[in-house]
Amino acid sequence: MGPLARVVAVALAGAVSSFAPPSADPCPPGTADAARAAIVRALLAETPDGARLAETGTAPSAVCFVAGEGGLADRAALLDRTASPAAQAARLGHLWQHVRDGAPRLAPTSGEGCAAWHAAAAAAEARGDAVESRVVRALGAEPPTGRPSRDAAYASRCLESER
Repeated sequence: MGPLARVVAVALAGAVSSFAPPSADPCPPGTADAARAAIVRALLAETPDGARLAETGTAPSAVCFVAGEGGLADRAALLDRTASPAAQAARLGHLWQHVRDGAPRLAPTSGEGCAAWHAAAAAAEARGDAVESRVVRALGAEPPTGRPSRDAAYASRCLESER
C-alpha cells in the first residue's frame, strides 16, 4: 500500500482514539486543522514509537500546521504545513518525545551552568532525533533536511542567559 493510500485508509479506519486531542485549542490562529492532525496522529500510531509514546499518557496538547520547521509552543506541536503527512508524523514523534521527557528548557535556569544545560538539551534532541529517524524509516518518509544547527542556537541562549 502506498503512503497516500495508507493515509486515507488509516484516516477512514478512525484509528486515532488513543491520540484524541484535548478540547482547548492552543494552536496559533489559522494553524489548526483537526482532520489533518488526525491523519498525522494515525500515521504515527502505526509505528512502534508512536504506540510507545501513546502508552505514556503524555502528549502534545495540540497539533498545529505552521510555515517552517515548527517546534513546541506551550506543549503544542507545530508542524511544517508543507511537509508530507509521513514527515509530519515523524516530526510529531520527535516533539512528543520532548513532551514525554518534560520538554527541554529553552535556556539555562538561574545557577545552572551553560555546559550542563547544553549537555541536557543535546541529549534531549538526540532522543527526539532518534524517534524521528525511526518513524521516517517506518513510514518511508523523506528524512528532514536543511535544519539549522542547534549547537549555535544553544550557545547563543547560554550567552544571553549569562548577561
